[in-house]
Amino acid sequence: NVCPGGGIVFIDPPRRLDAGVLRGIEEMAEFYLRKYGKKPHTTDEEE
Repeated sequence: NVCPGGGIVFIDPPRRLDAGVLRGIEEMAEFYLRKYGKKPHTTDEEE
């Protein structure tokens, strides 16, 4: 039940993930949300 590529990351239990990895994913997700999420309070920050 393991998908080739990066699918294994989502199949492994969350506790197997390193805290730094989880933090990196959160920061990356927040970055994309801020850049592409088009939040009202971030529109002025566009350069």
